[in-house]
Amino acid sequence: MARLASFLQQRTQWQTSLVIATTMQERKRIFDLLVENEEALSFDGEQEDAHDFLMELRTGALLTKKKILVLDQADRLAEKAKKILVSFCTDPAPGTMLLLGTSQKAFSHACNVDLLIDITAEKPWDKAGFFAKRLCAQAGKQFGAGVERVLMQKVGYEIVTVEQEVRKLIAFVGERAAIVESDVMAVCVSSSRKSLYKCVEKIVWEGKPMQAEIEEADAYLFLSLLRTQLELRWRAILLFAQGKDESAIRSELSMDKRIGLQYAEKCSFKETTSALHALFACESAAKKGVLPVELIVPMLSARIFP
Repeated sequence: MARLASFLQQRTQWQTSLVIATTMQERKRIFDLLVENEEALSFDGEQEDAHDFLMELRTGALLTKKKILVLDQADRLAEKAKKILVSFCTDPAPGTMLLLGTSQKAFSHACNVDLLIDITAEKPWDKAGFFAKRLCAQAGKQFGAGVERVLMQKVGYEIVTVEQEVRKLIAFVGERAAIVESDVMAVCVSSSRKSLYKCVEKIVWEGKPMQAEIEEADAYLFLSLLRTQLELRWRAILLFAQGKDESAIRSELSMDKRIGLQYAEKCSFKETTSALHALFACESAAKKGVLPVELIVPMLSARIFP
């Protein structure tokens, strides 16, 4: 990750890069770091838009000073298209920045690129720490002494969780530039609450009734997590109705692969909407003090799983 950080500081000195990471989600995060706030055209080597990518590659930056092209799953291109790609990497057109992504290490031998980023062998805490610091830097913030260590200890190394907690920290500190240890302790959710996340995932994505006992300190976190996941399932159902397949839905909603979509595909739009309405009623009652914390789970169980 230190090597990647070094290259990010010298972005103007390279034109082509290859990102090797296990998941599309990981590669997208690195692409976002490399592109920063500039506009980019994104393509997928496995999809039909590969032809459009080659057209953009051939035309170069005609109307702008710089064109940024992102091609994920570059190893999935047809052989003829791969030859054109390799030729471009050998002699890139002026003004065109090319970012390639793959999960196949062997593909790196075919491309002559300026920057090779392989994070498949990185330790999870190194990856999580790097992404956390880059996210802060993009928001004009920085970690104080010991913050990265405390953050990793408290929230764990899952990139999705780390990203969520860092965004909370950025909002929490407001205009202050430095994030300190006390900020982490004040707003970040401990990894010891992972059982709560798993409970919510089983409810929303597997349709299993709630059986967990929610402590008073975790009640509002539980309701917030449940609402977020139900809204995500609601969006997934709409995308299924539009004829999109599971792969396209995961990509559009940036979903973790470990969450299954089989149950969501069977769910109706109506029952998910009803569940969200029931949840809203419980949240309102709890905030007004009308509904005791110990009754939240039984009430939701009766309303969502009648």
